[in-house]
Amino acid sequence: MGRSYADSLLRPHCPFTSPEPRLGLPGLYAQNGYGLEFLMLPGRETPFCIGKDGLNPGVCAYATYYPQNHITLVLLANQDCNVWEMTRRVQREMFRQNWLDSRL
Repeated sequence: MGRSYADSLLRPHCPFTSPEPRLGLPGLYAQNGYGLEFLMLPGRETPFCIGKDGLNPGVCAYATYYPQNHITLVLLANQDCNVWEMTRRVQREMFRQNWLDSRL
């Protein structure tokens, strides 16, 4: 895969944005790309995070990348469980520490 194709995978492509704030945080909104979800902040080109989830009987997974910090978090479960809520808790804390604290 060439660099231009790789770059296109790592940016949102859908012009639709969710009208509701994500994670209950004002200003944070979701956009979709090619199979990935991007949580964006107004006026910023770099996403707050990029994520992908998956579920099959007996297994759940959620992978999230935080470009600002170069952190990748992968939650894997070998049972049906709520990896989405666990991911939201981590995302709220990452947002608080890396966005809100840096603006104070």
